[in-house]
Amino acid sequence: MSMKERRSMERFVLKLPARIALTDDLVSQEETEFTTTNICAGGAYLLTDRPLLVGTTIHMVMRLPLDNIFAEQGRQSQIKLKGRVLRNDTKGMAVLFDGRYQISPLT
Repeated sequence: MSMKERRSMERFVLKLPARIALTDDLVSQEETEFTTTNICAGGAYLLTDRPLLVGTTIHMVMRLPLDNIFAEQGRQSQIKLKGRVLRNDTKGMAVLFDGRYQISPLT
């Protein structure tokens, strides 16, 4: 018997560099580098052998290479967003985005 897909948003297999800063509602704390394995508009799965605790609030920045979209080599954009750790396992963690984000070019 096959498992029925429960996700309401299409998920894409993308390996993107992501930088996460933990927050305590007042100040961003230490930053850690991760890599996404898949992503959708509502969240992402990040590879790590040290996942954060479920419920941890994070600020995340992902870099998007735009070489395939624009003729200029090396052009990049970044997405800044906030979310929380939804679940974790031995390979990584799933992060749920809060729906607010900012996209900006990198110079």
